[in-house]
Formats: sequence, C-alpha cells, structure tokens
Amino acid sequence: MSNNEINPMGNVVSQALAKELEGVLSPLKQWIYSTFTYKLELNYLKRKKEVAKYIDSYDPNLEDFEVKPIFDADSVRKYIDEIIFEAQKIAPKDLVFPDKVLIGTIINSSQYFIDDEILRKNYAKLLAATIDNSKANLVHKSFAKTLEELSPIEIKIIDKLFRENFLVYCDSIRVYNISFKENPDKNLLEKSKKIHIPVEPVVFFKDDTSVVNELSFLDLSTSLSILQKTNLVKSTVLAAHSLDNTNLSFNQQEINRLAKKYIKSPKKIARKLLNEYYNLTEDAYQFAIEPNLQYYELTNYGKAFCNIIYSTTDEKSIQIEHGRKTP
Repeated sequence: MSNNEINPMGNVVSQALAKELEGVLSPLKQWIYSTFTYKLELNYLKRKKEVAKYIDSYDPNLEDFEVKPIFDADSVRKYIDEIIFEAQKIAPKDLVFPDKVLIGTIINSSQYFIDDEILRKNYAKLLAATIDNSKANLVHKSFAKTLEELSPIEIKIIDKLFRENFLVYCDSIRVYNISFKENPDKNLLEKSKKIHIPVEPVVFFKDDTSVVNELSFLDLSTSLSILQKTNLVKSTVLAAHSLDNTNLSFNQQEINRLAKKYIKSPKKIARKLLNEYYNLTEDAYQFAIEPNLQYYELTNYGKAFCNIIYSTTDEKSIQIEHGRKTP
C-alpha cells in the first residue's frame, strides 16, 4: 500500500498530514455542506415540484427533468478543492481547528460569489488561514465583508499593489507658462494660473507595468474609490512638478519617467487644445506641463488584509506600521 495519497487537487501528501488536514478541515466541509450542498438539495426538490405544476403532461412520478440549482455544484466542489490546496501549504505543526464565528462569517459571505473564480479563490485563502496557527489570530471577520465589496478589478489592483508597494493614478495634466517663442516675456496666462486638461486615465506601478489602463475612466476611478472606501488604500496628491524637471529625488524622477511612458501624448493633447482655443500657430509658442498624480499605498488595514489573502510561504509579508509583524 502506498505511503501517500492524492487529494482532489492532484497534490501528493503524506498520510499523516492528510489525516491531520482531514480533522481540521472537517468543520469547514460541514459548514460548506450546510450552506451550499444542503440548500442545493432542498432547492432542487422545491423547484422541481414548482416547475412540475406548470407542465401540462405532469406525472407525479416524474424524476428526470432538470432544474438549475441556485448554486453551481461544480463551483462548490472547486471551492472545497481550493481550500484543501491552500491548507496543504500550512506546516503540520501550525494546523489548528478553526474559530466557529470566523468560518461561519466567511462561508456565509462567500455564498454570493462562489461562481466567480477570482473571488472564490480569495475566500478559500481566507478560510485556510483560519486553520493556520501562524495566521488565525490575525484573521478578522471584517475581511470577509471587505471581500464582498470587491470586484475582480479591485482584486487585481490590490494584489498588484501588495507586491509593488505603490501605484500612481493620473487622469489629467496641468499646462502653464505658455509663452511665445519670439517674445518669451509675453505669457498667455498669469504666472499663477494653470489649465487643467483631461487625459486618458492610467494606473502604473513601481515595477514599470500598467495593468489597468484599458479600463474606462468610470471603471478605474470607481475601483480606486472602492479600495479607499473599504480602507484598503490611502491616496496622496503628489507635489506638482514639470515632467521635464530633473531636479527631483530618485523616486520622483522614476515616477516622472513612468508618467511620460504611460500618459499618452500629453504634450500633443495640450498643444491641440491650445491651438484650437487660442487660435495659435503650432510652432509659435512653448509651454510646460505637469501631471496630476495621485499616489496610492496600502493602509495598515490593507496590509493586514493582504498579508492574510496574498502572502504565501515563499513571499515576505508586509510589516504593519506601529503594529506587530506577521509571522
């Protein structure tokens, strides 16, 4: 007889670990059964009876017509598999029985999102953390409610933000110092005035990628607002400076470089608007531009949330300011 057995995810685990996992996972499985599978069975029988009333050729003994259940049974199976997959990452010495309030809150919250793969996997990670002694005390029931507020777009942004430390958002630029080349002292605007011009919204990250610049302004601004509403991120307006200014700190210069790369043709957009508005000749004037940049980073709550949802054994957790480190 083999000393190993294969779980539904296809991972080979020792019999000893499998036995321990079976014990601590039992409350999760039972709760999932009562939340999903039991309701599936009851709803199937109830709907089958209701639909049958409207079938002209109703036969009381009819057993075979199909009724779509309220939950997708395949999603429930995947949910359990994903919990097991995450649980196998836990060191055997850290396996503990989960807190009833935590698993009840998380599973009840997840039932509305079980058919969405991205959200389901995040709930699985959250549930797995409840049986991990190194994380269980750091899991807060509010994390489940926070997940309820997020769409796959916000999950994508917060996951990336966790790994890259910050993101920068821009949806407009400021134009100023508009002067004629032949007469630089003649300025179209008062020196203190600036023109705000919208540009295609963009988000870029520290690692020189922009993963959501294909989203519409509404989608992007809404997602960032939701992340702030859930207290996962906080934003700061970066100090205004020209895109061509080289007298900046390294971080500011790097942000400028990324802004130039991802903000599509800011000077071209500005010049087109100025030409039309002031009826100017293309090469008759010069101007400076600066982007309106919003700097986003995780809050302490966001760091605690991400350390549970996203950190794994081969990734470092973020240290929470004025708090304790996660293991």
